[in-house]
Amino acid sequence: MRGFRRRRLAARVGPAARALLAAAVLWGLARLGGRVADPVIRAVGDMQAQAIAMDAVNRVVVGQVVRGVSYADLVRYETDAQGNVTVLQTNTPLVNEIAARAVRALQAELARIGQRTFRLPVGDLFGSPFLAGLGPGVPVRFVPVGAVTADVRNRFEAAGINQTRHVVSLALTARVRVVIPLVTREVTVTSELPLAETVITGKVPESFWLGGTLAPPSTVTPRAGAP
Repeated sequence: MRGFRRRRLAARVGPAARALLAAAVLWGLARLGGRVADPVIRAVGDMQAQAIAMDAVNRVVVGQVVRGVSYADLVRYETDAQGNVTVLQTNTPLVNEIAARAVRALQAELARIGQRTFRLPVGDLFGSPFLAGLGPGVPVRFVPVGAVTADVRNRFEAAGINQTRHVVSLALTARVRVVIPLVTREVTVTSELPLAETVITGKVPESFWLGGTLAPPSTVTPRAGAP
């Protein structure tokens, strides 16, 4: 009689209980797997997002927007009687136009990339060089979040004896949502590309005009490898 009751109870709750138990086990494994793999997946996602953004910048911004731009197009300078540069003034309308075109081009390219699904070898998610590139592909998407922003930067660095290199660069920043199974993460990616540069011989001017604002150049950065 007892055996009959046990069989009836097992038969009554068997399929539903087994399905619920299986779901609970799978959920638990997913949670555990997510906790274990989460740091590696996040790191891999960050690196992939940065690589995707850099590739987009090189293809659409460098290739289409800033090609052919020279230092003389962006910066006007004046010299004194001794030939020393006394004033540096940026071509603000042109700089703003280049920045706006770069933002539009990168925004459009990231939107196009967001419609694609990339495949990342599952071995890459373990962070081991021995497993890199191995295993089936895990679907990964990179979805742009918000607008791309641009920041024009001026940098002065030592280039030799009594010489200073002036670099005008454009920093593009975008937020990308990395969507990988078990992990969704937003990443901020920034890519800085030089627009133009020149070497100034003599004293560095005490000020330069950027966007209509008079600003002192930052401390000259020592040349790499210089004592």
